[in-house]
This record gives sequence, C-alpha cells and structure tokens, in this order.
Amino acid sequence: ALGLPGLEKGGFEADDIIATLTENLKAHDEVMTFIVTSDKDMMQLVDDEAVIDLALTGDGMIYRERDVVASLAVAPCKVPLLKALAGDTSDEYKPYKGLGEGGAAKLIDAFASGPDQGIGDIWANIHDAAAIVKNGPLAKLMQDLGDEPARLALRLSTILRSLPINFEHI
Repeated sequence: ALGLPGLEKGGFEADDIIATLTENLKAHDEVMTFIVTSDKDMMQLVDDEAVIDLALTGDGMIYRERDVVASLAVAPCKVPLLKALAGDTSDEYKPYKGLGEGGAAKLIDAFASGPDQGIGDIWANIHDAAAIVKNGPLAKLMQDLGDEPARLALRLSTILRSLPINFEHI
C-alpha cells in the first residue's frame, strides 16, 4: 500500500516472520529494530537491538528490556515461559486455571531465573510452589496436571526466529 515490498511465507505466523526479520537485521550493527504491534507475546523479541511499541495500549511507550521487566516481572527471554505457565487469552490457552502472570513470574523468579532454566527446573521444585504462589489448591492442580500442559503451551508461546526466508529483496 505504501509502495513497500510485501513479504509472505506460507505456513508460518506473522509473529514468526517478524522475529526472523528482526534476527536478520541484528547482523547489521547500525540497525535498531522498532516493532509496532498489539501483541504482548512480541515482548520476547526485545533486547539491545530491538524495541517494541504496544500500539493498542495508547501509552506511547517504547519498551526496552528494563520496561519489559517492569511490566511483566520477567526478562524478555522468559516471556514464552511466562505465557506457557499463565496462558494467553488472545491465543485462547490457559494451562493452569488460577495461575496468572504474577504467580507465573514468581515461579520463574524462584526456580527458573537463569538463562538456561525452564519448565523442568520449575517442576523439579513444584512441591514448593504453594509457598511461592500462596495458593495451595493451585499448586496441587499444577502437581496433578504435571508439566505437559506447560510444555505444550511453551510451543505455542515461543516465537520462531529462524525461518528459511531470504530478505535480500526488501
């Protein structure tokens, strides 16, 4: 519409294409990627070379890494894990009814704050979850359901960053 070249890649979501383009642009030292979206899932792409404007919030804020942490209580790299635990109403999944972003962020902080830590680390300590989320029935539900709902949700919440796309024409 603006005379700009279009980009399509069948079988993939727009989020994945945007993330792949963002990763591709990081190879160019002088480029800062500015993502405008209404999807909080895209916060996982924020780093020193990519920022995000959540257009529908109307706050005009440009989210950098510290802003993602202030907003969600997790680093951008932990946003998929946060969504895998708390669910996402826009994507219509809720692995553990009763667990919101606040409780999920507390579990991540307590058991999976390291860069290589994730669902397995949380479930290795799930017996201590009640003290973290301050909700015994929720912790019991999580123990009973196990980590499989979170693992499935993690696949949904993780944006792909390395699609086989050639960006040279744009």
